[in-house]
This record gives sequence, structure tokens and C-alpha cells, in this order.
Amino acid sequence: MPGIMQMVANNITFTYPPYTFYEAIGSTVEISTTQYVGATKIYAYSSTYDVPSFQPAVVQVNDVEIVNTENRGHTMVVLNPNGATVSITNYDTYGDINAVTALANALNGVASGNRVVLVTYDASAFDAACRSALTTGYGDTNTNTWAASRISQIFVGIKS
Repeated sequence: MPGIMQMVANNITFTYPPYTFYEAIGSTVEISTTQYVGATKIYAYSSTYDVPSFQPAVVQVNDVEIVNTENRGHTMVVLNPNGATVSITNYDTYGDINAVTALANALNGVASGNRVVLVTYDASAFDAACRSALTTGYGDTNTNTWAASRISQIFVGIKS
């Protein structure tokens, strides 16, 4: 079936919707998403101190929590094509301008076919180099950038 990803286990076929990159940005709202990349279920949550009920940033893969952090800025999770964790790195993109550059370099350095999940906690920054990494390497069409401020961001994508 073109456009539909399937997994067969114990003679039961599970059909998942086709995957496309996902990005959501908010400032005074908490944001979350559940995305399916093949048979890998990815849940991500971000919020800022401006959200009355803010919580730590969370990433779950196949219902197993792999990130629950109160580290300010961006946390980047890299998963291999089978959904196994390759790396988890925090970048204090709010408090360290060099961390924004390091995040852009890390996004550019992800191996083709790997999945990337970005979540933010509290405050962050996202510049043109980071945006360029997402548009050229992951097919993102968003144009948002921001200086250090309280912005929630979630990005889930596959490196081309």
C-alpha cells in the first residue's frame, strides 16, 4: 500500500498513517503531539514558565519515557530507523548563544534516515542557522526564529 506504513506481528497487521514532519510552536501554551514513524510511536511535550501548569519536557518512544527534563533550552533526541535511542543532548539555547550554534551543527550532523525529536523547556532561542538545518535536512517549511524568550517548540522529523 503506497503511503501507508505497516507492521505485521503475530499475524496481525497494524496500519499507521503516513508520516510527515511535524512542528508546533507556542509561547503561552503547552504543546504536545503523538507521531508515528513506521511502527515507532513518538510522544513529545513542551511548555514554558508562562504556562500556569508547566511541566518538564517529555519524550516517550513506544510508551517508554526516555526524556523528562527541566533543563532549560532544547533537548534533542536522535533515534535510529528502528526507534532505538542514538543520543539525547540538552542545549541551553536560552542562556548560551554558542549552544544555538551547537544545536544547528548537531541537526546538520544527524545521519540520513535517523529520526530527530526536539523539545524545549522554559526558555530557548532558535536562529536562522537552526531553521536552515531543519528546512534543508528535514523538509521543514516553517520560518519561525526567535531570540532568547519563552517559546515552546516541538519538532519531529526524519533526516533526509
